Amino acid sequence: RTPFNKDLTLEVRTNSEDGSRDRMLVEFLDDSGDDAGGFNVDFSQTPTYRLVYCYSYDKPLPDNLPEEQDKLWRIKRTEQGLRVTCNGVTVLDVVLSDQLCDDSDWKDYWNREISRARFSGADTASISYRTTAQGAEIPVQRIPFNKDLTLEVRTNSEDGSRDRMLVGFQDDSGINVGGFHVEFSQTPAYWLEYCSYDKPLPDNLPEEQNKLWRIKRTEQGLRVTCNGVTVLDVVLSDQLCDD
Repeated sequence: RTPFNKDLTLEVRTNSEDGSRDRMLVEFLDDSGDDAGGFNVDFSQTPTYRLVYCYSYDKPLPDNLPEEQDKLWRIKRTEQGLRVTCNGVTVLDVVLSDQLCDDSDWKDYWNREISRARFSGADTASISYRTTAQGAEIPVQRIPFNKDLTLEVRTNSEDGSRDRMLVGFQDDSGINVGGFHVEFSQTPAYWLEYCSYDKPLPDNLPEEQNKLWRIKRTEQGLRVTCNGVTVLDVVLSDQLCDD
């Protein structure tokens, strides 16, 4: 997490090709660590963006988006919205409102006083970052992980908080190779990146708020336990995946 508020500008460097499906996923937090919005970019063939907890779907970035692959994004949380430039060109400058946002709960998130920003674990595009209060750019850290290792992730989110755990997998070249996501909705759901969309987690999901997830990439699929209980053990196939 990095300090971030309306007095600071967050700079993020990317070097992703259009069509790579890399994603820049920046989340805003308040002092309590609660979500306070966010800005996402998907490097699809036609790059798109999303305002987290404002739009429920992606929108195309404008035609004036610079063509250079190496991009420096400057993200500024204004008093009433968000301003984003890319290589010095303004690509977004919006005032948040009921007319702009199709998420009816947007005020619950964007009206919070932001104090920090973080990169989602599923971010595959961000190379480095800094704010106007920092000096040199800071590399975005990624964790070694393969089929011989088990990834442990601890969460402490309430059901209904809409917090999300977003874990993305990559190969040695930084190409996306799947992922496991959980949304702490009233009925917690998961999705397998590039395989399936939201599905409810099973009824045996432990009720404790403090959870330790163990994520294991098997030879043919994925196994996930939560507080020692197996909540997912799947073999990936055409029958399972709708992507």
